[in-house]
Amino acid sequence: MRLRRPPFALLLVAILGLIAIAVLAYGGGAKHVGTPSISGPQPTRACVTAHAQAQAVARGTAAGTATATAPVTVTERATGPKGSVAVTRSATLVERARTHAVLTVGQSATKAARACATGAGARSSALQRAYALALARARATARTHAHRALQRLVRRVAPVELARARQEASLRARSAAAALRRSLERAARRQAAARTAG
Repeated sequence: MRLRRPPFALLLVAILGLIAIAVLAYGGGAKHVGTPSISGPQPTRACVTAHAQAQAVARGTAAGTATATAPVTVTERATGPKGSVAVTRSATLVERARTHAVLTVGQSATKAARACATGAGARSSALQRAYALALARARATARTHAHRALQRLVRRVAPVELARARQEASLRARSAAAALRRSLERAARRQAAARTAG
């Protein structure tokens, strides 16, 4: 014997079927949304090490100053009506000399520097900054080295210039002493002759 479902059961099955269809339709249209990402170009960063070379020139003078003295003494004798007379004349001659040498010293230096930059053209900007820093450091170092080298050179050359100055002062003194001696001799002879004249 075949059992028949009651009308209420058929209605319940129909309602559940409609609900299932609606849930499947709504769920089938849903999509998963992941974590949002930042779009567009991102800022870039670059760090660069650059080397630069610089030269510097330092100029100075090494000088020498010396003084030479030359004592000159002459004695002249004369005989006349009043007898014999000896006249002595003396003088001290002083000569000064100064010599100098102009010195020039060149030095070079190479330095490195590192710089970073961000944004468009970061590498180019970082390179320019690094090179500017390296060049400034190289110039400062070259100037310091040139100055120190000049001081060392002055210390070596100064004694040479002093010897030159002493030699020149001595030559001047001897040359002037010869002329002074002749002048003193003439004066002494005149004085002696005057004392012995009648």
